[in-house]
Amino acid sequence: MAALRVPLHAILSRAGPSSARLLLPLHAHLVVSGRLAASPAVITSLVSLYARGPAALHPAVPLLLPASAPPPLPCFNAALSLPHALALPLFRRLLAAHSPDAFSFPPLFASAPASPNLLALHALALRFGLAHDLFCASALLRAGA
Repeated sequence: MAALRVPLHAILSRAGPSSARLLLPLHAHLVVSGRLAASPAVITSLVSLYARGPAALHPAVPLLLPASAPPPLPCFNAALSLPHALALPLFRRLLAAHSPDAFSFPPLFASAPASPNLLALHALALRFGLAHDLFCASALLRAGA
């Protein structure tokens, strides 16, 4: 991949599922150039692209989150937009490394497969003090509708 003339954050923020064929070469470039390890924002953007990409790329998301040094909370939050079966183990890893915030629960509410799962997640959000957070509450209402 030739030298990037467009700022990296612009590429990562504008890329969508239609440009998923560029995702793997971009990922390779970031690893080789050292930019992936140097910037938590780049890791978060890359995780978000994988999560929004084709379903075939979803299993790669947990591999992007290193186990040795936990990634920042926004990186986990970006990964939680995966389908529930993939997001739940990542949420457990998030709980081991960080305290969840208001952006951690809405993707889980949206992907919960059944009411008991939704109720359990709601109880957990309450336990973390997010009872009065409007972002969480609106996501919970949308998921329960």
